[in-house]
Amino acid sequence: MLKRLKNAELFLLDMDGTIYLGNQAIDGAAQAINKLKSLDKKICYLTNNSSKSARQYLDKLRGLGFDAKIDEIVTSGIVAADYISRFFKGQSVYLFGTDELKREFKSYGIKLTQDNPDIVVIGFHTKLTYDELDLACGYIRQGKLFFATHPDKNCPTDNGFMPDVGSFLSLIYTSANRKPSKIFGKPYKYMVNYLKSKFLTKAQNIAMVGDRLSTDIKFANKFGMISVLALSGETDQRMLQDSKIKPDLVFESIKDLADIF
Repeated sequence: MLKRLKNAELFLLDMDGTIYLGNQAIDGAAQAINKLKSLDKKICYLTNNSSKSARQYLDKLRGLGFDAKIDEIVTSGIVAADYISRFFKGQSVYLFGTDELKREFKSYGIKLTQDNPDIVVIGFHTKLTYDELDLACGYIRQGKLFFATHPDKNCPTDNGFMPDVGSFLSLIYTSANRKPSKIFGKPYKYMVNYLKSKFLTKAQNIAMVGDRLSTDIKFANKFGMISVLALSGETDQRMLQDSKIKPDLVFESIKDLADIF
């Protein structure tokens, strides 16, 4: 498996918990990525976190010392907006999400509305109000198309964890008795289809490096990628031991991964 990793063309790097925690870069992460680039490996900064735009992530990455480019950044919000703009063209969306996510959707030509939308999309809304949540649940009860950007229950921070979209979906299910018909982030097919098209590569030539078994590793295993677990975020050795989801390779951090090259 190490040989296959060394031959990988594209490295998908989860951000939250893999290359940084909160506003702190993980030790050696920037240098590790530079080393991969020096070996002509393609890099994609990949996150399920849909609370920020690609531009915001670019600013954050550069501020933390990463030599990133805007076209290297993919979020579940981007995948959702791209899919809706192509397959639900002209349909209106009630977007439960941050202003940054709303700007991302608008950049794809998607009409956002609070009045009788065709589709409800649940994103990672870090500034939510009760009225926004109530409106989303109401439309979902009415039978509107119901999508979500990603399934993560918690988002890692430098102080622990905060509730993420998966937690919102549990609340919505309790209230409206419905689950989303499409989820765009890891570990779902919409994300891998977008990545294969964007980077012009096959799944077997992709290495997914992340800290979450239920999204990053499950995603890679499901679609035939090389699954690499970094123990720098959500997953610890005990969780790995107890889980049925197993990675191909395990490293303490991305720094240790780069050391094999």
